[in-house]
Amino acid sequence: MSELRHMVQAVLLDRDEPVPIKARRLVEGVVLGHEGSLEALVRLVDAHQEDSSLYFDYFSQVPTGPTRSWCRSDPERAALLASILARHLVSDSWGDRDKEYVSTPLAFLHTVLQALVRDNNLGHAQDLAADFFAADVHWRNQEQRRRSLEWLADLQAPADRALAPVLGARTDVVEYYKEPGWQARSVVLGTILAGG
Repeated sequence: MSELRHMVQAVLLDRDEPVPIKARRLVEGVVLGHEGSLEALVRLVDAHQEDSSLYFDYFSQVPTGPTRSWCRSDPERAALLASILARHLVSDSWGDRDKEYVSTPLAFLHTVLQALVRDNNLGHAQDLAADFFAADVHWRNQEQRRRSLEWLADLQAPADRALAPVLGARTDVVEYYKEPGWQARSVVLGTILAGG
């Protein structure tokens, strides 16, 4: 009976908990390896897709290991929610957050994109790539640009052929990543991005 009472209290607390406090608690749970925390956080951000602060301040702080596992188990949802974060980065106010902090959501997006490619979920990777590249260009964070170019330089078939049309579709993206002397394993990516 006392266990049932505890469960009912937990449900009531969870229902009345403000979204930012719940998000913070769930991110801490993910970091500490608490089972179910990541799925609960994913449900929360999915239910509040319009809340950019939830995406900026909490969702993007999920560590790399759990992010990769989640992408493997639920690639479609991972691509969708990451794309929403990327679009928030382009269209929503950054507020009074430190501009350097943008490297956190950009790195999170990059981790999701890399995981989708590595697991050969190339259709979902294409869906996310357009939004990721747009966010990367929008913020012009040089550290993320370097990471993006290093990753693109290592891509091989079939991933390079999947991402090349997305990369080449916008001239501002091509111009942002173009770099004289840039060497890529992929001929098609090298052709798009090696500047003269």
